[in-house]
Parts: sequence; structure tokens; C-alpha cells
Amino acid sequence: MDLDAFIATHGPRTVVEAIEWLEANGFHRTRAIGGADTSFGNVSVTYVRDATTVLMVRDRGQWSCDLRFDDIDQPFDLGLIAAARRGDVSWTYRPHVEGEPMAILLTGDIDWPAELDAGLAWVAADRSAPGALIAERERRSEQLRARFPWAP
Repeated sequence: MDLDAFIATHGPRTVVEAIEWLEANGFHRTRAIGGADTSFGNVSVTYVRDATTVLMVRDRGQWSCDLRFDDIDQPFDLGLIAAARRGDVSWTYRPHVEGEPMAILLTGDIDWPAELDAGLAWVAADRSAPGALIAERERRSEQLRARFPWAP
């Protein structure tokens, strides 16, 4: 099974639709590895448009989406971008409870194509967006450091 067929078969609807959105909005796939023949069915797909890179990853059944902007030196998870854009500071660290299923989407319950559209527009139009992204990342990191003092 090729990678696109694997993603279409095993990817959540929001992941499949996000890939369709990226391709319809001028992003070009620059790297794609993984699928049925890799350990755990892992996937890594990279899309680029202008100064923005989008990395979608499936690692042991869990999907994530990170964005990198050329003028900001760190990537941001799509869920973090959604929260920072809305001014939502409700994220709290929740440890996995043994015996419960792992989350399939590490971004939380958001609509990936809609958030890609809104988040990219926000970062492009709002000069305060990079600061808000960095502040939200630091707020989350503080929570993790409080629980795990060795965390970066």
C-alpha cells in the first residue's frame, strides 16, 4: 500500500482533509516517508509554501501537526496555535492513565483544515501572533516543569 493510500485508510478524517487543504492552497509536499511497511505504521509528511513548513506525523498511532515559520525559530503544534489565536489558556497537562486508550490526535479536538486556514491567516496578519505563540508555549512549558523539574 502506498503512503497516500495508507493515510487515506488509517488517518483520521481531519488529517486527510488537512492534506487536501494544504495541496489545494499552494503547499507542496517536499518529503513523505512511512506507511504500512514501517514500524508502528509511522508516517512523516512535510509540506512547504513560501516561509511556512507543515509537518504531519503519525507516531505509534498518534497524529500531530507542527508548523514552522521562517521568521520564528521554533515549530508550533497546531493545537497550540489554535489556543493562542483564540486566547484560550485552558490547556493543562493531563498524564495518560494506564489502561485508557491513547489520544489519536495530539492536537486536541480541533478541525485541522479549518485551523490551518485560520491559524495561517492569523500569523500572516497579526504582528502580535509570534509573541502570543511563544507565550503560550512558555505557559505550557511552565506547567510541565512544575510537574517534571528536569523538563526543558
